[in-house]
Amino acid sequence: GDAGSAAAAPAAAAPAAAATAAPAAAPESSVFPSQYHRDAFAVFRALCTISDQGYKSGDAQAASGPAAAAILVESKILSLQLLSDIIENAGEAFRSSRAFLGGIKSQLSDALLRNLLAPQPQVVQMGLRIFLQLVRSASFRPHLSEEIEVFVEEVFLALLDSPTSSFDLRLMLLQVIEALARDGTAFIELFANFDCVDGRQDLVEKVANTLAAIAQGRASASFNATQRTAEEAAAVQHQALTALLAMVHTVRGAVDETLGMPSSAAAEAEAAAAAVEAAAGKSGVTSTAVVEDDEAEDAAAAAAAAAAADPESFADGDSDAESDAATSRAGRASLAGRFEESRKERALLQRAAIKFRMKPKLGI
Repeated sequence: GDAGSAAAAPAAAAPAAAATAAPAAAPESSVFPSQYHRDAFAVFRALCTISDQGYKSGDAQAASGPAAAAILVESKILSLQLLSDIIENAGEAFRSSRAFLGGIKSQLSDALLRNLLAPQPQVVQMGLRIFLQLVRSASFRPHLSEEIEVFVEEVFLALLDSPTSSFDLRLMLLQVIEALARDGTAFIELFANFDCVDGRQDLVEKVANTLAAIAQGRASASFNATQRTAEEAAAVQHQALTALLAMVHTVRGAVDETLGMPSSAAAEAEAAAAAVEAAAGKSGVTSTAVVEDDEAEDAAAAAAAAAAADPESFADGDSDAESDAATSRAGRASLAGRFEESRKERALLQRAAIKFRMKPKLGI
């Protein structure tokens, strides 16, 4: 598939990123309240192992023939689909157990990192879907701050900027960013937990700058040179602009809601989207981003390929925050308060640093 070319340039990102999460120790029997919990964790760990096959020398040698390689890919897609179903339908025990959360932080995250660099588009699509489900979940998101930072900065942004990334892969990544930006609670929380905290990466700012550069055609020369046709370049710019608009309208809606103002963000978002689509139509660009694999015959591959046809399909799983509108509004108000406090503290420290350079006694 075209996505296979993405593995060359950022291949070093996966080992470096995987190193940030230490392998989880095997949980002892006392960790699980029953045999059912222990068996469920064993199934989850086995699925993570199956989805991670093919990236080690022994696995590559075992799948030396075309038939064995096809079976390996089908097994990976099916295991990723089952993992996606587990995340989407996780119960209270799964969402709160230290053993299960540790398995997500180590085994699942490590498997996702490798699968995002896989040469098969269906595998990449399912990996992106699971990542989005984890980020949009109010139960899992607070436990995955380090993993989210690694995925966004060292994988997503690196793949978008890599001259060897395929057109399909870039479009899939931009679609995931757009779907995440449309989830108001998750997106604003990421902004508050990264960009508004001293000592942490300005994650949302970096994503916004990257999207703006792509949308305006200001990406690196090597990036622009890899666009094979003018239609591909226009499609990537269109999707980047759409994702950027989603970010802007989400922030606008959150501010209006926090201040108790009637929000017009939804209407403005529809008008802006219509304008973008009209401009894309004039240039002959369609928003269909991912080229599906015609040879994928099993149901898992077909479902995975269909997920990339629409950015909203990456977000089919219901976000925990969306289940209760009142809780969502209260959470946004709390995040806004934290942001304001963090902004004031950062401004105070900046003024103190300036004064300290002028005269240490003033800064102190």
